[in-house]
Amino acid sequence: MSQTDTQTITTTIEHKGHTRYSIANGRGVSMSKISATQAAQQKAAAPSSAEQSAIRKISLRLVPFVGLMFFINFLDRTAISFAGPNGMNTDLALTVAQFGLASGIFFIGYILLEVPSNLALHRFGARKWLARIMVSWGIVSLLFTWVSSVQELYILRFLLGIAEAGFFPGAILFLSLWGPARYRSKILALFYLAQPMTTVLGALESEHAAKQHSKHPPACTPCCSTSGCGCCA
Repeated sequence: MSQTDTQTITTTIEHKGHTRYSIANGRGVSMSKISATQAAQQKAAAPSSAEQSAIRKISLRLVPFVGLMFFINFLDRTAISFAGPNGMNTDLALTVAQFGLASGIFFIGYILLEVPSNLALHRFGARKWLARIMVSWGIVSLLFTWVSSVQELYILRFLLGIAEAGFFPGAILFLSLWGPARYRSKILALFYLAQPMTTVLGALESEHAAKQHSKHPPACTPCCSTSGCGCCA
């Protein structure tokens, strides 16, 4: 076999702002049909108007609601960091070690029930199971209003971790089922915006709740918000 039979030559041609690739081998066989085939495939893969309309509705209706659920979820698990220096440590006479244990015991229950909760999510469906999670952790959040000892705080923080277990992967699955693969990264990016918003807005809400501690139970706001989202879901 001669060298001209095996050698492949690739040239790049600029035409009207687009780059085209013309491939030819030593036998003079052109491969330009490949470019036409690829262009046809890309045109067929272009989203239709109905698909774009559906994605727009998902982005404007579904994603903000699930993002609100994630906002409340992250605020609820981090609320103890705002409650501690604003009166809780003094009221319950907590030491530094007790406060750290109360903060971390949440994740013990969360980790233990994470896998069983995900299995239940696949069995009962994401919508029903997310609603169950929201309502149950709203009830546990309400019980924090009547905490009077460090032992009760430990128990409720542990139960809160159990109640919230499976929410985050369930929300990701729920949004992934609604959004096609080509839009999934954008949909999840909008969902993840809830976490930094919790850091900004959650501090203001927690400060307001701390100031109203003597007038209203501080746990009522997250409890009502969580249970309300669960009922709407």
